[in-house]
Amino acid sequence: MIVPVKYRFLRLNSNTLALVELYPNSDIPEVCQIQYLEAPYFTEGRLTAMRKINNTKQVKEWKEDCKFSFNLAVREAKFYSEINYYRTEKNWEKLLWGRLDPLIYWDEFVPLFDNDYNLILR
Repeated sequence: MIVPVKYRFLRLNSNTLALVELYPNSDIPEVCQIQYLEAPYFTEGRLTAMRKINNTKQVKEWKEDCKFSFNLAVREAKFYSEINYYRTEKNWEKLLWGRLDPLIYWDEFVPLFDNDYNLILR
C-alpha cells in the first residue's frame, strides 16, 4: 500500500523555509527524502556510491526521476499554507526539534528555501 505524502514548507526562522513531508494522521513533518541533485544535497560521494551499485544509464534515469519528483513536491507545497512552529502554543515545536537537529541534520538533508520559494544552496 502506498502512503500518500503531502509536501509542505516549514518555517525554520524568520526568512528560511524547508521542504518537508507530512504523512497521514501525523502533524509532525519528516525530513524530505527526495534529494535535490545539486550540492550540498547531492554530493559527489553519493554519486560515486550509486555508480558502484548501478550502471551509468540507471544512475541518469534515477537522477531524472528524483529531479522530477522534487519539482513536483515543491509545486504541491506551494498550494498549502506553510507550517510555522514559532506561532503556536502546541508542543509540535518541541517534538520536532527533539528529533531533528536544525544545525546539522537539516542543512545536509533538507532543501531550504527563502520566502519566495527560491532554493538556497549553501
